[in-house]
Amino acid sequence: MKKVLPLLLVLFASFGAKATHNRAGEITIEFLGGLSVRATVTTYTVPESPADRPFLEVGWGDGNIDTVPRVNGGGDGVVIQPGVKKNVYIYEHTYASPSTYRVFMEDPNRNGGINNIPNSVNVPFYIETEIIISPFAGASSTPVLLNAPIDDACVERVYEHNPGAYDPDGDSLSYELVTCIGEGGIPISGYSFPTGITINAVTGDLVWDAPTQQGEYNFAIKIIEWRRLEDGTYVPVGYMIRDMQVTVLPCDNNPPEVHAIDEICVEAGDTLEFLVRAWDQDGDPVTLTGTGGPLEQTISPATFTQPISSQDTAESTFRWITECNHVQLQPYTMSFRAEDDPPSNEVELVDYHTTFITVVGPAPENPTADPQGNAIQLNWEQSICSEVVGYKVYRRIEEY
Repeated sequence: MKKVLPLLLVLFASFGAKATHNRAGEITIEFLGGLSVRATVTTYTVPESPADRPFLEVGWGDGNIDTVPRVNGGGDGVVIQPGVKKNVYIYEHTYASPSTYRVFMEDPNRNGGINNIPNSVNVPFYIETEIIISPFAGASSTPVLLNAPIDDACVERVYEHNPGAYDPDGDSLSYELVTCIGEGGIPISGYSFPTGITINAVTGDLVWDAPTQQGEYNFAIKIIEWRRLEDGTYVPVGYMIRDMQVTVLPCDNNPPEVHAIDEICVEAGDTLEFLVRAWDQDGDPVTLTGTGGPLEQTISPATFTQPISSQDTAESTFRWITECNHVQLQPYTMSFRAEDDPPSNEVELVDYHTTFITVVGPAPENPTADPQGNAIQLNWEQSICSEVVGYKVYRRIEEY
């Protein structure tokens, strides 16, 4: 079902009375070619709410909206933990021309009792993603977020989260915290950031040092895509806003620690291996997982066994047989996550570590340098990787 809207605002009167159910969510976009896209709206809601949504209305930013069906769990959604249901809605749309569009979803209302959103039970839930279809920079699919936006934290303990963003186009990503959004796409009046919360603009690591009050808190992470043009400049090609919820609980637990290399460069064709190790200071069992672009490759994906240890230490080897099609300008990101398993009366805590992996083309084979007057003619064998478009050549000047 399609409607034409005179304004960006969607009034959702068809859903009837307001309800209290939305916890978190985001919108991801996949370009299908030409001017067509596929939108995936993912929400996390209170399962027992009477305002369960088999359909949601999605605005495409061009004056059109569609009523979009829920597709997971046989159309019923899936309860992923006590008090949290995951809902996935998918639909396709074709635009009339290249432009900048904001795809959005607004639904009444958020769940009640959110500490940093005044009267949250009466505040609509709103998420948006901006896409740019440009004849110059090209079209761009949004990042895929591999870590869920629902989490627990402990009072007076450092809390960490990483969205686990993987960009299928190889674009560079930056991160920032923004005010959560409400009715009509307007920042929520009275919204507040708790003391001590920050986000790393490069890695996406969100750190809260440290919660002092129990309860639920919502945060919005804006993830911006940057594309490098042929002249070396970077331009934004869109953004997405993830709205996430953290529940702060009392506990005596301490988070585990995960250790791995920070960054590495590898030539296409080589095999990359390194050890990732997680340890818990309380002696609790540890689960070690990894998410990131190398694991998502269709050709020669990386491998990382996801160990669950009955001891206080878990370790696994990341291994990637790189190939020419993995060569790209921007580094790949791997996010490693350690989660402990304390006694049943304690909150499970996590730690993250981000590793950047740059895959470059093989070095030139059999280079030669022939002096020709005041110049030097350089030659080498053609690269086995068609993805390699050039090399940087440096001249060394020696002083005597």
